[in-house]
Amino acid sequence: MSSQYFTKNPTSPSKEKVITYKIFDKTFNLTTDTNVFAKNGIDYGSMTLLKVISQIIDTGKVLDIGCGYGVIGLTLASLIPDIQVVSSDINLRAVNLTKRNARALELSERVTTLQSDLYENIEGKFDYVVTNPPIRAGKKVLEKLYTGAYRKLNTSGALYLVVRRKQGAESTVTYLKTIFSNVDVLTKDKGYWVIKAKK
Repeated sequence: MSSQYFTKNPTSPSKEKVITYKIFDKTFNLTTDTNVFAKNGIDYGSMTLLKVISQIIDTGKVLDIGCGYGVIGLTLASLIPDIQVVSSDINLRAVNLTKRNARALELSERVTTLQSDLYENIEGKFDYVVTNPPIRAGKKVLEKLYTGAYRKLNTSGALYLVVRRKQGAESTVTYLKTIFSNVDVLTKDKGYWVIKAKK
């Protein structure tokens, strides 16, 4: 059985490939591999999230948690020149891919990438936490992700995430309302909900 994408050290043989996607007339080429999320191309949820939040965020410090091979953090850093990004993932293969993709996009000065099990290796506070959460990791992991995001945010900071309706978007909103002062669904697109939770 192959490793899950939220495994620390994936064991499946490496099969790297380059995927291409376009957002706001800008084309991105990123290297992916086995045992990383959306290895065959950017998923619709991440694309939906990016289209929404790239129009909202304009400056500040951003944490991309569960970064995979870097889609969200690197795309935001490329589109928004006045942000600093920390991209993190438990998956060492994903972390190494994000570092390489950051170098290829000449974003290494503004994107710091590190391996971390949720927030254990992440220092400081952020203006934004962004994530396409690892639904398959289970409820306990997701709840730690959301409560940890609250603690990692500056006052008036915001968590932005995308969840499919059939994978628990409604219950996610309900749970977030127990933590954050203000929770809004910014858009619904083909069953994907982009959610903002403000501290």
